[in-house]
Formats: sequence, C-alpha cells, structure tokens
Amino acid sequence: MANTNYSLPVFETLQISWSKVHGSKSTIWGALLLMMVIMMGLGICNFIIMAVAKPIQPVVNVFMQIIGLLFGMGLLYIGIKRAQDLPISYNQIFRAFDNWLWVSIIAVYILEVLIMIIPIMCTIACMFLYALIHTPTALVMTIILSIAGIFMTIYLAVRMMLSMAFVIDKETGPWESIKLSFRATQSNFWKLIGIFLLLMLIVFISAIPLGIGLIWTIPFKYINYGMIYKNLSLNNLHPQ
Repeated sequence: MANTNYSLPVFETLQISWSKVHGSKSTIWGALLLMMVIMMGLGICNFIIMAVAKPIQPVVNVFMQIIGLLFGMGLLYIGIKRAQDLPISYNQIFRAFDNWLWVSIIAVYILEVLIMIIPIMCTIACMFLYALIHTPTALVMTIILSIAGIFMTIYLAVRMMLSMAFVIDKETGPWESIKLSFRATQSNFWKLIGIFLLLMLIVFISAIPLGIGLIWTIPFKYINYGMIYKNLSLNNLHPQ
C-alpha cells in the first residue's frame, strides 16, 4: 500500500535540485536553443503561409502550439533524467516524438483542460449570476463561489502536475497518468504550493541583474520538476 503520510521536504528538494544544476546547464541550454531555432523556423514558415494562404493560418497556429508543447515535454524529460542521476543529452528534447508519445501527451492535455474547465465555468457562472441579480446576498454568494472556483482550479492544476511526467518517462496512458499524478501528489498540495512560490521568487530575483541569473535558474526549474516527480512517485507509489 502506498505511503500516504509522505511529506515532500520543501527546502531539501530545492537544495538538491540546485546541486544538480552543475554539469547540466550546457545540455539544457543547448536543448532550449535548439528548440528556439526550430520554432523560429516554423515562425518564418507561418509568416509565409499567412501571406500566401491565410485561410489555413489557424491550422498552422495550432500545429505550432502543439510542437511547442511537445518540445516543452522534452525539456521536462531532461530535467527528470537529471534528477534521477541518469545521462542527459540535448537531443532528448525530441523525446515526445518517440513511440507515438505525442498522441498521449496531446490526449493528457485535452483531458486536463476538460477537467479544469468545470471550476472555471462555475466561476464564470457566478459572475453572470451577480450581473443578473444585484443584491447583497447574490454578491456574497458570488464572492464565495468565485473564490471556491479559483481555489479548485489551482488545486486540480497542482494535483495533475505530474501527469505529463508519467507519460514522458513511463509511457503510461492518458487517463492512467492523471490518476497516478493524483496518487503521487496526495497529502502534498501545500508543500507543492510552497515550492512553486519559492521557485517563482528565485527565478524572478535571478532575472533582475540583466537576466544573467537565468543561466542557472532556468535549468534549476526543470530539474526541480524532476526532483518533485522522483520523490513523490518513489514515496507515494513505490514506498520502501
């Protein structure tokens, strides 16, 4: 049975992630630069298509967004492998294109959007309610339900954050990946929120001196995701 009492150590996770940045910066930045070159090339193609075949531009835009998503998953994969102390290479950015993984990744993305849209729609419905009924009671209910909807949106996003990791690392199916993410992140919602807030602060501060600090903090961000995935999947899914 999974250990439901495991508590993700916030500062230790960040500290170990930071220690793994050394020796991985060039690989991760190499993958990022490769991604940027490819996306720039696709952007030029999109510009040409817009000039000669504007009606199909929306299709091209969707295609570019999908390619960007898949490359993003490749960066996560590099971070995961670095967290696992396994060899990493810049060409691992193409991981999402292996074994039809791109199909599962897109399916997971669609499922996540469908799940997230429920609290989002509830929040929007509350706003429309107050627009129709201008009473103090309706205002209070709108505020309460809107806050609940926003919290639920954040909660679901955090609980599903490892879905893509399971797909890209273990090649699990879309629905199975979401279920595994919920199991892995159990009892650690506030810990994960704490890590994200600290990570955002670190990245923000590192960007202040002409963005020089991003040389370290961008790889740190991906490795930190890998450490979270490694610790939670190991301790909540495969306890020792």
